[in-house]
Amino acid sequence: MDAVAQVELGEDVADVRLHGGVADDELARVAPREIAADVQTLFAGMRQRAGLKPAKQVSEAQASAAESRIRAFERRSCPT
Repeated sequence: MDAVAQVELGEDVADVRLHGGVADDELARVAPREIAADVQTLFAGMRQRAGLKPAKQVSEAQASAAESRIRAFERRSCPT
């Protein structure tokens, strides 16, 4: 997700601080179309694990699969 944030928000990854500096909702809004649903799923799982009310209930398997697809997208689409 850091690479997506860096590319889509134009921020230095060191300044993004994914889970604090940039709101999850902002990242979800700018997520590439190919992974937008996975970003929503991943954030819902994070909110759920933090004890916050997520927009939808997500199993650990669903969150893990979403994260895997996001990482695969990053490998294909984001320069290192």
